[in-house]
Amino acid sequence: MRVIDRFICGLTNISAVVAATICVLMFLLIIAEIVLRTFFATSTYMMDELVGYGVAAMTFLGLAYSLKTEALIRISLVLDKLNPRARTFVDVACATATLLVIAFVANFFWISLFRHYTRGTSSGTMADVPNWIPEAVIFVGLVAFCLQMVAFILSRVLQRSNNSN
Repeated sequence: MRVIDRFICGLTNISAVVAATICVLMFLLIIAEIVLRTFFATSTYMMDELVGYGVAAMTFLGLAYSLKTEALIRISLVLDKLNPRARTFVDVACATATLLVIAFVANFFWISLFRHYTRGTSSGTMADVPNWIPEAVIFVGLVAFCLQMVAFILSRVLQRSNNSN
């Protein structure tokens, strides 16, 4: 169990670092675009597309870390009123439902990115980014979130079973 937990924790941390790096790169690209437009009357002509991909990547890559650090919005007002057994049940039930929905979405992202990869489709813009690249980053974020959700569920179930012994 510890090996799996360390793997999930490592993947979660790596995805968070990548998300933060993307944020810094987006900042630098926006600054470069401002300088180019202000002082040189030109543009990269792709800043809006790349920043859009960056926002999506940051969002999905940051999900697992947000869950791990308990930064996701939860209904503490309701959970705090429950006894420990009911709270564990609600936690596990909600996390399982979330896991199923996210796994369903990840499956469709996998199908879409595989289709884009095999067909060689691209954005058709000046940047001409292959469509599978941003979808692959989102897919990795969804998989990391699913794995972190499994770790969350297992920790709640094992914590409950340890407390009842």
